Amino acid sequence: MRSLFSATLDVVLRFLLGGQETYSCPLVTVSDVIDSHGLERVGLLKVDVERAELAVLRGIRPEHWRRIRQVVMEVHDLPPPERRGGEEGGGGVNANANANGGEAASAPGGARVGGALEEAKRLLLEVGDFPPARMVAEQPRGLEGSSLWNLYARR
Repeated sequence: MRSLFSATLDVVLRFLLGGQETYSCPLVTVSDVIDSHGLERVGLLKVDVERAELAVLRGIRPEHWRRIRQVVMEVHDLPPPERRGGEEGGGGVNANANANGGEAASAPGGARVGGALEEAKRLLLEVGDFPPARMVAEQPRGLEGSSLWNLYARR
């Protein structure tokens, strides 16, 4: 009976996962790459990791931040998990948010929408020591009001 259950479960899981497979792979941080290649300078760090942007920034060790000259990143500014409950952010997001404490992303009525964009800007400012005047957040044309932002910073 156990083998019939296991076989049935295996078939059901394969069907539900659509043939997807799971693979184990090593986690490599930006700092690991800097160390392994002996990089003294990173001209441009591009971050596009589908909702793991903050993990990438947090994985950069303090001694490596000054080596990074520019950052270009896509940020999915979703509400914190406790606020998501069906809403996906967006809905009147202010596309003119800036890095030096300008207008925060907001929904109609002034409610704060996300958190990832502000946290990314905070990390770049406080940990990365990027000048506020050289940081810009904007929404891609056609995606205004969504939770997707491009964040640029340079020294």
